[in-house]
Parts: sequence; C-alpha cells; structure tokens
Amino acid sequence: MINRIVRDGLVAVICSDAYGAGWYSHHGMYTLLFDPEIVAMIESNASPEHIHDYCLRSYTDFHVGYSRHVELRLTWVPVGTEFRISEYDGFEHVVYRSADEYHTA
Repeated sequence: MINRIVRDGLVAVICSDAYGAGWYSHHGMYTLLFDPEIVAMIESNASPEHIHDYCLRSYTDFHVGYSRHVELRLTWVPVGTEFRISEYDGFEHVVYRSADEYHTA
C-alpha cells in the first residue's frame, strides 16, 4: 500500500491550486497524490521551489519544467472513496466516482 496521511477517516490528496502546469496531471505519478512529506510541506506553507527541490531528490522520474512554480493544496477524501483528478489548464480538482454523471444511449 502507498504511504499516505489519514486523519479522522480522510486521506490527504495533493492537487494543483492554480492554472498553469498542473501537478498530478503534469507528472502522472500516483505517489505524488499522497506523498506524506509533501503534505507536511504544504501544511507548513513551504514554497513551491522547496517542494520542487524535494521532488527532484526523491523521484527519479520527476519532470523538471513547470513544477517549480506550481501552487499546491490538499483535498481531504474519505478513506476507500474512488476518485480521479480532473484538470483544466493545470487547475486540478478531485471528482468522486459516485459524482460522475453518465448518460445512456
């Protein structure tokens, strides 16, 4: 199981909070959604550059490019809830599987 932060039945999910590059959608690395060290940095208001430098040291497949300036936020998702990351021009948000609307032909 992947390492993650769980509090009061909720899991911390990391998303981009600004238009531009995106976070998970830019890198496509599942572990970047939950990394406990990044969660701690976000909670302590670390700079995007500090988080970027941590990722360069910790992830061999981390893309350099835009990530130095990405603003991140936490979304708290109930444990066991299926979700996906939806992205528009770098701004990301969590979409619960149960909230997706489907049409029948």
